[in-house]
Amino acid sequence: MQQCELVNEVREAVREPGCPRLRASLVADLVRSVTGFHWVGIYEASPSAVELLAWSGLPGPAHPRFPLAENLTLEAVRQAKPLVCNDVAGDPRYVAASDKIGSEVIVPVVDGDRVLGTLDVEDCRPGAFTEELVAKLLAIAAELVPLYEEQHALD
Repeated sequence: MQQCELVNEVREAVREPGCPRLRASLVADLVRSVTGFHWVGIYEASPSAVELLAWSGLPGPAHPRFPLAENLTLEAVRQAKPLVCNDVAGDPRYVAASDKIGSEVIVPVVDGDRVLGTLDVEDCRPGAFTEELVAKLLAIAAELVPLYEEQHALD
């Protein structure tokens, strides 16, 4: 599936009627099945923590909620830019979810000047994330904004 096709599929899934968390889960499944990566999570960000909205992959989430401390997610949220770690074993900021993970990319979901959450993708292989893949994930993250708006309306 081409980048445009995946982004279009995500856009359609986000705009389906129903619970935002269920649609987030559909998006996580779609991204994981198309890309073949080990684990995909969609998190909501607050000033002090991130909380998992949905995920796809095994095992289940090791950290469904964690503080924004000195970790990779904090850097991605603080800079409002993707953070690629192609060797998690060598980065002390990595919050270990599984000893099988070799690389991770965290892509902020940004609306204007606000970071609403993150798209977190992990793979077993070190060096899994290229600039091209990160660009695709950025386009996908941009399509997730309506999920956060609807989730806040339900709170």
